Amino acid sequence: MLIINNNLRHDQFYLPNLVGLQATAICLYLQNHNQLLFVSAYLPPTSAIVPADLEAIFAQNDSVVLVGDLNSKHVTWNNTSVNRKGRTLLSYCINNDISLNYPDQPTHFPHNSNPSVLDIALSKRCPISKPLAVPALSSDHNHIVFKIHLHPAISNPRIMYDYKQANWSLFRATLNLYLNPYPPSIQQPILSML
Repeated sequence: MLIINNNLRHDQFYLPNLVGLQATAICLYLQNHNQLLFVSAYLPPTSAIVPADLEAIFAQNDSVVLVGDLNSKHVTWNNTSVNRKGRTLLSYCINNDISLNYPDQPTHFPHNSNPSVLDIALSKRCPISKPLAVPALSSDHNHIVFKIHLHPAISNPRIMYDYKQANWSLFRATLNLYLNPYPPSIQQPILSML
């Protein structure tokens, strides 16, 4: 899920069909007329990281931030063990100049094993701050927070009207006044000639 402030200029971005990765994305417009693809992703524990999924996201777009639970473990991002997904992910990032951003604290606290860092951010040509793991929800996962160091274009907020609260009598009277500005006693010619 992605939640974005309506004041930031953005559009939904339709990703191609992905094999293992589940993702949703938006395209954020920046002040310098560039765009940032922001992707929220999840890789189920039973799915493998498919480099073609990452390629579909990173190779086709100039600036990208991909954030999510990738169920990938590697000692590089503060895990005590390494899994196949972690090796594949690290190799892809190194070979494609993708920054791997992770918190120093664990993000996942399973009941049957050691805490680990599963929630990370990958970025391409987009500087972000060091992620922090924040225990704000009642879940076995802490979410991560970070800052993106870019200048997004700001849109004018949409004006929303609550028509249930309208003063319809005043509206009708004002409309009648402007549609018929002359009292009935004053006769105005329909057409005047010079």
